[in-house]
Amino acid sequence: MMNEARIGVGVQGLAAGSAAFQYARHYAHERIQGSPLKHMRDAEAKRVPIVQHPDVRRMLMEQKVLVETMRAMAYRLALDFDLSENHPDENLRARAHRRTDLIVPIVKAMCTDLGFEVAVTAVQIYGGYGFTQEFPVEQLVRDAKIQSIYEGTNGIQALDLLGRKLRMEGGRLFMEWMQESKQAIEAAQTEGFTAQATEIGKAIDAVAAAAMHIAGLGQTDVEHAMLQAVPFQQAFGFTVLGLEALDQARVAKRKIDADKETAFLKGKLLNLDFYVARFLPKVVALSKSIRTGDISCLDAALFQAG
Repeated sequence: MMNEARIGVGVQGLAAGSAAFQYARHYAHERIQGSPLKHMRDAEAKRVPIVQHPDVRRMLMEQKVLVETMRAMAYRLALDFDLSENHPDENLRARAHRRTDLIVPIVKAMCTDLGFEVAVTAVQIYGGYGFTQEFPVEQLVRDAKIQSIYEGTNGIQALDLLGRKLRMEGGRLFMEWMQESKQAIEAAQTEGFTAQATEIGKAIDAVAAAAMHIAGLGQTDVEHAMLQAVPFQQAFGFTVLGLEALDQARVAKRKIDADKETAFLKGKLLNLDFYVARFLPKVVALSKSIRTGDISCLDAALFQAG
């Protein structure tokens, strides 16, 4: 029951982010402000929709990529959840159940944290109008925030992932994820995605290194180990989303020559490039941060009342 509830809350976060992106994209085509950069010194230059400004396009692309990879991750988890209950093969049913157990805290936390982030970006795209109740995105920001709090705060999800899910069955859940992810990387490298797959492979290795480091800490200093729970969850989550971007790009490349939806499919290829360039580096940075050994925030004297 808790798995179902947490999946549901994760999808709520995704929905808030998706709605915010749709509103922001529509507004960016309607709002006329400023001239093209190449004519910015010309006082008589024609004013253009803000979607033509590079920084607005960057924000829209961040929203698009996050929403589409989160949606794919949520759909995959829903499929595994169904397989875990209904597949006729007992072994495949059990494997799907293990995948579900591992990924539930990722979907709950990443979709709610990033759904909120996408909604905040929508307010930024709207500018001052986005902060007013005359436009819809400020309510999405308020509505989205609760989703990282209820059904177990995202900090609790991180503790569940690190303290329980990674240790279940002697680490089997995580090792199976590693195996399946490496297989996806190897397949992608034979399909014209060598550069992108290699970078995602490095992210997988960084997550594994962080997990091993934390496991070592847990033998002697549980507080230090659990201090890394949220950063680890984020590193793991951004890697899972990267794998979803890669999978979508692989499917798009196979279909793009025979399908009429060329713009949609090309978007999936561009999503992967953008994700690898803009979001994937967070994984290596988080893994490095986890392994620094810093425990400065555990000094109780820092937060005494008075």
